[in-house]
Amino acid sequence: MRRREKAYLILLVMLTIGIIIHVQSTFIEAGSQLPESSEASTDSDTKQLPFYWIVGIIGGCIVLTLSYVSFRKYKGEKKKQKDTDKTVD
Repeated sequence: MRRREKAYLILLVMLTIGIIIHVQSTFIEAGSQLPESSEASTDSDTKQLPFYWIVGIIGGCIVLTLSYVSFRKYKGEKKKQKDTDKTVD
């Protein structure tokens, strides 16, 4: 069971890093293809968009991780309570 959890964690980390790299490279390419006349008007929008993506991705990873840890803790406590409860009805 531990091996499977480690594999899922590694996969999640690799996927997250890949998404971050892809998003950053996409915005760098898109920013270099802007015409010079519209570059001044969308300069602030172009700089802020990757920041929001990064915040969203990192925040999503944190939320997913905390949810997973909370769920595992809940299951562990429930199992522990079941093991210690030896009353016979």
